[in-house]
Amino acid sequence: MMLEEQTGAEVPVASARRKTGFGWRRWSRRPLPMSDEYAGFLLLNMFDLFLTGFIFRHGGEEVNPVGIWVMDRFGMSGFAVFKFAMVAFAILIIEAIYRLRPDRARSLLNTANLVYLGVILWECVLLLFRAI
Repeated sequence: MMLEEQTGAEVPVASARRKTGFGWRRWSRRPLPMSDEYAGFLLLNMFDLFLTGFIFRHGGEEVNPVGIWVMDRFGMSGFAVFKFAMVAFAILIIEAIYRLRPDRARSLLNTANLVYLGVILWECVLLLFRAI
């Protein structure tokens, strides 16, 4: 039997939710749509960056003209920043599309994941057969 039932008085119960400053709870309530797809997109891009760096260290070259310019001007760390800036830009675009057409945004993100999976498989083939 609970204390409230025994005494008839309402007993304040400690809230399971933490009070946080700066309105964080307001932003954390809304779940991120397509979070699994975004996680896959980020992981595939990180793996692509890792394989690209490995290929560069073993004599390979970048084929993307913008990537070549960034590599020449800022080096590998600049290339990594450029790559993840493009990933962030793509996610912002997909989020904007999601507000209008959720089904279209999901299919676009899944297509991008398949494209990056193809790029990673190609890089693995290059490394496997030492075509670099």
